[in-house]
Amino acid sequence: VASFGQVVRGLPDLLRGDRSFSRLVIARILVGSVTVASSFYVLHAADIGQLPLASTGLLVTAQVSGSLAAGLLMSYVQDHLGPLAHIRIICTLAGLPALLALVAGPFVAGWGGAALYVYMVIFFFLGISMSSLGWPFFNYILEYAVEEQRPLYIGTINTLAALVMLAPPFGGWLLRVTSYPALFAVALALALSALALSVGLPSTRRAH
Repeated sequence: VASFGQVVRGLPDLLRGDRSFSRLVIARILVGSVTVASSFYVLHAADIGQLPLASTGLLVTAQVSGSLAAGLLMSYVQDHLGPLAHIRIICTLAGLPALLALVAGPFVAGWGGAALYVYMVIFFFLGISMSSLGWPFFNYILEYAVEEQRPLYIGTINTLAALVMLAPPFGGWLLRVTSYPALFAVALALALSALALSVGLPSTRRAH
């Protein structure tokens, strides 16, 4: 059995030797990094949408509803379409909150009470994507990797995905030096980049 040090030293060779797995890892880091903006939608709702603090409970309810919907919807996608379709759907949904905020941002201040519904939609999709960022990638590995490699592959992607923890503080810095549109544009670009990478992944269902 390889030691921990041997496993760590072997990671570059593992990633170079399996291009599809490398693509999967990078896609996971990119889509996870959409959290660069996740903490700031509520600030946007208050600063730009001019929503009162009392509306925060409704936004949280919308996000929880999205999390519940994710479990129902994505279990169907996983079973009937496979983990690759699941990954692509999650990459798409992960960019929707940023896209909606970018589109609505210049106008939402003048919408009065209607602005609440815009932000509830944003938080609904935020709930779907945030609750589904990890497990479609794990499910893909379970179907893609041979049995002996699965622990190594899952451990590797889980370890490298820890890089996404840098996204929220980077988002705070980016917002301080730029603007909400710049922050949301970065989040949308990360989601689209992850989606583009997923296009090159092989389908595990075809392989089986």
